[in-house]
Amino acid sequence: MVKRIPVVMAAPPDTGSLEARINKATNPLNRDTDWDSIQAFCDQLNNDLEGPQLATRLLAHKIQSPQEWEAMQALVVLETCMKSCGERFHSEVGKFRFLNELIKVVSPKYLGTRAPEPVKKKVLELIYSWTLGLPDEAKIADAYQMLKKQGIVKQDPVLPADKLLLLPPPRPKNAIFEDEEKSKTLTRLLNSTQPEDLKAANKLIQEMVQEDQKRAEKLSKRVNAIQDVNESVSLLTHAITASSIYDVYKDLYQRCEKMRPTLFRLASDTEDNDEALAEILQANDSLTQVINLYRQQVKGEVVNGNNSANTQRLTGSSVALLDLSGLDTSPPSSEFPTPTDSLNAPSQEMGISLLDDELMSLGKSSKTSATSMLCDSTTWDSFQSSDSVGIPDIPAAPSVLLSPDPLPYTQPLSTGATSGSSALDELDLLGKKLLQQSLPPEGLQVKWDKPPFKPTLRDLQNKSGTNPSLIPAFSPEHPVALLVIPPIEMTLTDVFVPLESIKPSSLLPVTVFDRHSLRVLFHFARDSLPSLADVLVVIISMLSSAPVPVSNILFQPSVPDTMRVKLQPPSGTELPAFNPILPPAAITQILLLANPHKEKVRLQYKLTFTLGEEDHDERGVVAQFPPSDTWGNL
Repeated sequence: MVKRIPVVMAAPPDTGSLEARINKATNPLNRDTDWDSIQAFCDQLNNDLEGPQLATRLLAHKIQSPQEWEAMQALVVLETCMKSCGERFHSEVGKFRFLNELIKVVSPKYLGTRAPEPVKKKVLELIYSWTLGLPDEAKIADAYQMLKKQGIVKQDPVLPADKLLLLPPPRPKNAIFEDEEKSKTLTRLLNSTQPEDLKAANKLIQEMVQEDQKRAEKLSKRVNAIQDVNESVSLLTHAITASSIYDVYKDLYQRCEKMRPTLFRLASDTEDNDEALAEILQANDSLTQVINLYRQQVKGEVVNGNNSANTQRLTGSSVALLDLSGLDTSPPSSEFPTPTDSLNAPSQEMGISLLDDELMSLGKSSKTSATSMLCDSTTWDSFQSSDSVGIPDIPAAPSVLLSPDPLPYTQPLSTGATSGSSALDELDLLGKKLLQQSLPPEGLQVKWDKPPFKPTLRDLQNKSGTNPSLIPAFSPEHPVALLVIPPIEMTLTDVFVPLESIKPSSLLPVTVFDRHSLRVLFHFARDSLPSLADVLVVIISMLSSAPVPVSNILFQPSVPDTMRVKLQPPSGTELPAFNPILPPAAITQILLLANPHKEKVRLQYKLTFTLGEEDHDERGVVAQFPPSDTWGNL
């Protein structure tokens, strides 16, 4: 007879416990300090009867972690608890049982040789700040003096003003009875023998205790918010002066912007406390100054009548990742712009012209080249056909919209002109000369865009050996100006490649992205598409080795304007948690890359995904493509 063994299911972890909160606050996958989890840990510590004893054991274990980021986050939690958790926690920290765990981190006899230098430096700074801020805790001072005698501390660390442990003045023991009127009422109710009065006294005590708790919560929020503001101001100021990357600027700037409403709410909630209001106003002044500095030096905006540049630049996200800015927008319209639109949009064209150098450095042709295109005889005739009598003065437009030199008159290429029309031709020539004289001199003539030519990929392949940008017109009788054809419009809209029809090449795959336990590879197809030798077929493979699921995976590529790229729908957008027993799951996606001019490929990408509960936004460049002349025979 087979005995049935009962299966005991493990209880789910308690998300409200101190251990769960410290694990979330010190998670090595956190990109930034999780202040919400830290505050929740402090609140739970204050509410639990054995909170300080358990918290010190958990913090000691996290601080001794071999991972630097996890240990540094634990020290931030410890520092925050010392500022907001009161005397019960201070007394536990002041015991040798906890101090010995900190000494192990810096002592060469224990973990000092393996612990990261930033962690050891932070531990010594905290102990030194406690000796100054907690003079009643004699054991902390004794431990610090012992470290000095052993030579571990050479000299006292220099602490910034915001790192000093400034404790709020102790509240009187009867803080909830500060309201004299309520105290008298409570005394009267307690001295009464009526049951109704005793119930009212109990209710009044509960209300007064709740008010005191709200007051303490406001104080804790204010201290944490001001500390967060000071750290963000310091980071953004350092980033701007050190000329760090633009993404760091943007993240810190957005973080500072989000803190302004928090300060406004704190100021409105402050009740008759001039010192607290002064701290909030000082933090707000620092926040405003660094935000204005960012707008003036990074964005080039006018701030209070001053800016670092003579021209205000375009605002928004058009400066960041220029070649990725078109991923979420539709292609520009090819219709003729009206004269009013062209003359009334100097700021937009000026902003585009400022970006030409950056676009050219990426190997791209500027989309604004069409605005400086020479007009052919047909365009000129259509412009001249309007009534030339009483032509108003054309206002001077920004030079970025206009061609550098006046266009000389070009006779249309026509044959069979009769002698009877010669007089009209001379009159026509005279009218055109008069019209030219009425226009602003030296490069102030408005040029209108022509609708761009849109050939198929087959036409592009046939014309790949020619340069379509300049087409000289040869005529012995009539001088004709050179015509600039707009950039060629390519499309891969109607092209679709089934995955099962692709044969892989012998080339090794290219690793595009390999961070956060997510790996993205490029595999190249052996053959190109029929009749489309300039199109490279790339198979994108995405694999995950993360212990948590990866969801919302989105890969967005971008190439120079002379090329076109198309992504077919992926096989999925989620990857399960890695299981070493099962074969790894993968997401497959087909990428088509058209390169009719056979230029060197430089593909930029944007990869977004959610790892567990954390969102990631990654960007990079791929240049390891096979030579374009070998496409179709890899």
